[in-house]
Amino acid sequence: MLKVILNSIILFSIVYSQSLEITAPNGNETIYNNDDYTIQWITSGNISPVDLSWSDDGGATFTAFQQYMTNTEGAGSFVWTIPNHLGVNADYRIKIFDSSTAEYNDMSDASFTIETYDIGCTDIYEANNEISAGEVITLGQTYNGCISSFSDIDYFSFSLSTTGTLTINLANTNNALSNSIMYLYKNGYSYL
Repeated sequence: MLKVILNSIILFSIVYSQSLEITAPNGNETIYNNDDYTIQWITSGNISPVDLSWSDDGGATFTAFQQYMTNTEGAGSFVWTIPNHLGVNADYRIKIFDSSTAEYNDMSDASFTIETYDIGCTDIYEANNEISAGEVITLGQTYNGCISSFSDIDYFSFSLSTTGTLTINLANTNNALSNSIMYLYKNGYSYL
C-alpha cells in the first residue's frame, strides 16, 4: 500500500479596508450663510489627519477650509460656520480626504444649497452701516428698524440733552437677531 502525504501551505492575508464617507451634507440640503452646520462623516480604518474642502461648482474645483484635523475610526464631525462670502448657489459640495496621501476621500453624493435668510423686513434706514452715516433719531419717538441680514450693522444718532424716552423696535424674523448684541454709545463710552 502506498501512502501519500501531502504537505500544503495555506497563505492568507487579512485585508483591512480603509475608507472615508461624507454623510452630511450629502446632497439636496439647504443651509444658510453665517449658520453653524455640522459636517459628518464615517471612517473605516486608521485615517488621520483629514482635510475638509468646499466646492461651489459641483465638485470640479475645491477650496480647503479645515486642514489636518485629528480623526479616529467611526463617526466624525466638524461644526462649520458658513462664511458670509460664500454666495447663494445650489451647486455646493463638501469633500473629505486623507491629509497625508489623499488616497482616501469622499465628497457629497449630490449638491446642496447655500442661501441667505429672507429676513422678512425692509430696513428703511439703510444705508446706516457706518457711524458717520448714523440715522438721527429724536427722543420721544418710536423707530421701527430691521436687522436686514446677519452681517447688518446699524448706527443711530441721538442726543441726551433733553429728557425723554427712546424706543427702538427691531424685527426678529428667522432668528436673525440670535446672538446679536446692542450697544449704546456716547462720546466713545458704551452704555449697554
